[in-house]
Amino acid sequence: MKSDAVVSVKFYSKENGGRITPVPAHQYQCVFLTSETKGYDCRFIMSEEKILYPENTYELEVKFMDSRTALAAIKPLSGFRIWEGKVIGEGKLIKVL
Repeated sequence: MKSDAVVSVKFYSKENGGRITPVPAHQYQCVFLTSETKGYDCRFIMSEEKILYPENTYELEVKFMDSRTALAAIKPLSGFRIWEGKVIGEGKLIKVL
C-alpha cells in the first residue's frame, strides 16, 4: 500500500481522553477530523515492530481511503484530530508524498 503523506501525530494520555492501550503495530485505521463535521478515513502505515504509545508524538506515513478528496482538503502544516469513537490525539500534515 503506497502512502499518501507524512504526518506528525500526538496521542493523548488516558487521563486526557486518549487510548487506554497502545496502538498495535503494522496498520492502524482511524478518521482524520479537520473540523467538527468533516473527516477522512485513513490508515497509518507502520513497521511491524512499531507500537504507538499514548502521550507520545510520532512521525508516520498515512494512506487515505479517498486520497484525492482528502489531500485536496488537508494542506501541508494544517492541523487535524484523530477520531476513534472519540478524539484520541492530534497532529499536522508534514508533507504529501
